[in-house]
Amino acid sequence: LSPCQECHPRLKTFNRNNFQKSVYEKWIKLGELLRSLNNGKLPSFKPGDKCAICHRGGTLPFENDPELILENAYTNYKLIKNDRSWGIHNPKYVLKLLDDSISSIERNYKEKLKKAG
Repeated sequence: LSPCQECHPRLKTFNRNNFQKSVYEKWIKLGELLRSLNNGKLPSFKPGDKCAICHRGGTLPFENDPELILENAYTNYKLIKNDRSWGIHNPKYVLKLLDDSISSIERNYKEKLKKAG
């Protein structure tokens, strides 16, 4: 915490003002949306798999995602997971990625989400 405490002297945790908790909760929501639109699962990540030839980053495709809305949201999901800071490294950007991904899915898959319950 010492580098952070130079600007935030009273900081006792990285979860300042529950920011990391908020990011984590949005990340969970994004994952739930992605799973609900893909038969309850997220695509596998298999670097070097033959699917990686056509699918950037080695992810197997989401079913019925012709505009790559789910694929792009999943890229953001993986980015936030793999950064492991829960937004501390770039808070505004991480919130924007999550909010935009969630909004895009909710807007473009409104009817499917209603059916999924």
